[in-house]
Amino acid sequence: HDTTELHALLGLTNEFLRKDLLQAKKFALKVVSLADTQQEVRWLASAYNYLITCYQQSGGLDSAYYYIQVSEKMVKDHPGNFRMKFNYNQAVSLFYKNIGEYKKALPFMLENLDNWKIEDENKAGQLLNLGNLYINMGEFKKAADSHLPSLRLFEVIGSQRGQSYCLHSLGKTFLQLKRYDDAKIYFERSLKLKEELGDKRGLITSGTGLGDVYKELGQFNRSEEYYLTAIKMAEEIKMPNEISRTQHQLGLLYKRMGDLERAKENLNQSLKLAQELHDSTLSGQIKSELIGIELENKKEKM
Repeated sequence: HDTTELHALLGLTNEFLRKDLLQAKKFALKVVSLADTQQEVRWLASAYNYLITCYQQSGGLDSAYYYIQVSEKMVKDHPGNFRMKFNYNQAVSLFYKNIGEYKKALPFMLENLDNWKIEDENKAGQLLNLGNLYINMGEFKKAADSHLPSLRLFEVIGSQRGQSYCLHSLGKTFLQLKRYDDAKIYFERSLKLKEELGDKRGLITSGTGLGDVYKELGQFNRSEEYYLTAIKMAEEIKMPNEISRTQHQLGLLYKRMGDLERAKENLNQSLKLAQELHDSTLSGQIKSELIGIELENKKEKM
């Protein structure tokens, strides 16, 4: 084999990450089996980082931790390799962000942002990830302060995919700030770009976002439609973490509609998945919501 083949395999891994996790994993593992450790360390390191993401998203947490260790050792063995350290920081920060350990993720992200001086697509992507982390930490002003410059950079570069992510994130921020009309505009713009790009995973997240907006606007039927579509799509491309998140929101919708039975059913299904995925933040939230429903049930019976 030559490095062209490794390069192509990594390109395929990246392409399939958002479409088919099993395929992405196959391509990354092929790179690991082909790359000859010393000369092709660059490709090997990239494959490890992709595998961290693949395993985290498909619920194989032990494997993800294994590849974090392997990747960390590689970074330490190549102290002068800036790019390798950068990619490692990125993969690990997203790993911690996605399992709800936000404080662990933050220093990796800040280090990368600090070290990257060029105003390019990479910088835009870092600002996007940092903003998303701030949303999860409940720091919405900081989130918008990261997302707006990120969107501007993606527009200058002409990256539609990057714009679609930023628009989605701004939708999430405005949703949290209870500015529902603004949130709706951003989610709809994001959804339109994702349809053009054929980004299946993106269609799920922005569809769920619109479900959230319609729930807050009291348009429950439209909200339910968006959630059910998103769950069906997530099942098709086998993304248990998206199924879990959307089912959680669907359960909360039924709770708000006063349908406590269906609320419980969806929250329990979401909890089971969240526990399998080791998402401690979501599991904790759902447990307290289920207790709330039990209390409401008791009140009604009294």
